[in-house]
Amino acid sequence: GFSGQDHSEKTNMWSQQPNIALCGSDTSFGEGVLKVVVSVTSNGNYEVNLVVRDKTPAGEVRYAFVNRVLDNGVNNIGLEVPLTEQGTHEIDAIVRGQLTPDGDFRDLFFVAPAPITVLPEARGLLVTSSNITNDNGQLRVCVAVERTRPDAPVEATLLVRDLAPTGEKRAATATKALLEEGTTVLGLEAPLDIPGAHNVEITVCLRDAEGVLEEIIAVNPDRI
Repeated sequence: GFSGQDHSEKTNMWSQQPNIALCGSDTSFGEGVLKVVVSVTSNGNYEVNLVVRDKTPAGEVRYAFVNRVLDNGVNNIGLEVPLTEQGTHEIDAIVRGQLTPDGDFRDLFFVAPAPITVLPEARGLLVTSSNITNDNGQLRVCVAVERTRPDAPVEATLLVRDLAPTGEKRAATATKALLEEGTTVLGLEAPLDIPGAHNVEITVCLRDAEGVLEEIIAVNPDRI
């Protein structure tokens, strides 16, 4: 996983080395896990490490790394780390190598994938967007949900909580079957009949056979 510090040693950045060459990279994200794979070719048994840096939506910078001794030919160096904070993560990766047995680790190659946007996801359901409006005293909430795997739930319940300016707490729910493929929009309307600012919380839930709700995805709250 990530830590708050870069523990690997650093010197100057090199674009290429005679014995090690960068031949490709791949970055993917799903189910809350970032996967980074960097491919390098080598004609010697050099020790390298792959360092992945994540600048979170809150501005925190975290590091994760893995060590590897290269074989002759093509080597795939991979690392998996969790990305849980909703929002856009700026990711980059550095391959560092020890080119002599007692030498320092030096930066060999730098890879900067496109930023990763983490959307709310759980139990095979992905929230792709949400919208809250106040339409002449009527609260309207829409949440777009997609099933990401065959065993994902086939229906979901939208739970909306309203903390009124008076301190009164109210809640409303709406349940809908989910499309096998594509996006299903869960929608709900409720009156906003108390003047002032309302704190609105949105949650995607699953409902069991007894009608009990299990809250699985919290969507960013809003103030109306």
